[in-house]
Amino acid sequence: MQKTTQQQVCEILQWDELQYGEFIYQSGLQYLREYIKDESEAIIDHIIRSRIFWNWWKMNWQYRDQAFVKSSPVKLQMKTCRAIYFELHDARTLAEEIYPNGAVLGESYNNMIAELNDHVNKSLCRV
Repeated sequence: MQKTTQQQVCEILQWDELQYGEFIYQSGLQYLREYIKDESEAIIDHIIRSRIFWNWWKMNWQYRDQAFVKSSPVKLQMKTCRAIYFELHDARTLAEEIYPNGAVLGESYNNMIAELNDHVNKSLCRV
């Protein structure tokens, strides 16, 4: 049975699934802070809760992981393999190279506006 890309990456980096998943998550958060650096934290919080964003992020992550596995860094020292992997997934660089489409950001903005409207309506009802 052929290993998944994730399994191959974990084997190369000597990570378990938790380390792998945590790196994807933390990199996604850092990416958003770099990509939307001039926006409020509230906007970032809405995008972080978006399933569409995380699906988009994981799809793009998968492309980079496939390239990493194809380059066969297994022959290199662990420290070098990890350095290559971290560079390939650097959030600051990715914020300048990949951009979420309208569907990714649109869902988050729609949810944020809906919550704002709910808040305003509740405030008006109290008056």
